[in-house]
Amino acid sequence: MTHRFLYILCGLLAIATPASPLQAEWKDPSPHVVKLVTVDTDVELEVLDWGGSGPALVLLAGGGDTAHVFDDLAPTLATRYRVVGVTRRGHPGSSAPATGYGVARLSEDVVRVIDAVGLKTPVVVGHSFAGEEMHVLGARYSTRIAGLVYVDAAFDRGDDADSEAFNAVARTLPAAPSPKAEDDDRRDAGCVQALQS
Repeated sequence: MTHRFLYILCGLLAIATPASPLQAEWKDPSPHVVKLVTVDTDVELEVLDWGGSGPALVLLAGGGDTAHVFDDLAPTLATRYRVVGVTRRGHPGSSAPATGYGVARLSEDVVRVIDAVGLKTPVVVGHSFAGEEMHVLGARYSTRIAGLVYVDAAFDRGDDADSEAFNAVARTLPAAPSPKAEDDDRRDAGCVQALQS
């Protein structure tokens, strides 16, 4: 009886297990439209369009990620904004040409996507490596964008090619505000309230 039970169990497992990993193909549940936008000769970028209305947002992923990294967040943003995500060249879904990976060229790719999808002065939101592209966008294309949001992002990780352009923009920025006594009082009150809760 034990052997019969094992044969039945093996048969059930064989039926329940896909014969090939291809049978369990991933389906993208995020409500976006996928577009391919030509940004250079023989170079197309995958652009995810979540729609929405209101001010435009362009989402740029960190290095190694595609615009699909925003699949969960973007639909929520699309309730208040027009949301588009860009997968940069060399990443899955976009072309992988032999050249064109300098920060200035990657930034130009973003501008070409903005033009191709008809966005007017979007806010560009970028994670990690996207900070590199965003500082060039701010320095060279400030009239084309409404703002930049750096999400755990930085600029100038050792590439000095655009340092002078960045420094020229940095000299025009106002000084950071100094903390005021009431800021400390509010912070202390908030900590006390949190501890009492």
